[in-house]
Amino acid sequence: LLERALALATGAGLPAAVARAQTYRGELFEAQRRFDDALVAYEAAIEAVEAQRRQTPDGDAARQMFLAWRLAPYLGVAGIHAQQGRGLDALAAVERARARTLIDIVSAGGPAARSRTTAQGMPQLTAGQLSSLLRPGTAIAAFIIEPTRSWVYLIKGGAQGPDVQAHRLPIESTALSTLAARVADGIAARDLGFAASARELYGLLF
Repeated sequence: LLERALALATGAGLPAAVARAQTYRGELFEAQRRFDDALVAYEAAIEAVEAQRRQTPDGDAARQMFLAWRLAPYLGVAGIHAQQGRGLDALAAVERARARTLIDIVSAGGPAARSRTTAQGMPQLTAGQLSSLLRPGTAIAAFIIEPTRSWVYLIKGGAQGPDVQAHRLPIESTALSTLAARVADGIAARDLGFAASARELYGLLF
């Protein structure tokens, strides 16, 4: 059914439908542990996402609808690399998603911002950039909360460059997001009771 949907979407020239079909194919292949096929499908979805982005009209409603689904293939690529032990590649895929989000936000500022963003392109995370951030005895923890799973990327210096390890967190994403929101709301309201929730959140994450 997905192959048929993909063929129809491709024939009709609908990149949004192509992206969705390719993303679902990637998820299916990943569930079947056909990781190479999943990567190909996710990357094809990303290409379609970029094509759709160029066609998305200006305006908050259209942009929000676009942002609601276009990160899935980027995070799918990250998940595949993480499961295969390629921590740096996984983190680079996550940063691609973050960079895409930032570019979209900046682009909403008007023609001048869009021009600067287009000229700069989307930077790629490199081992050299990570190495420049690391100091002896320090590490970086980056948390990624997806709808169905959560990850932590632990980054520290190594003899051959940065050592990046991806770990799946044994925490339900919805519960984690709810707790994080409770902490943020408490801080915003200047409610000192947020400390208990903050300790709980710290314990879950670290």
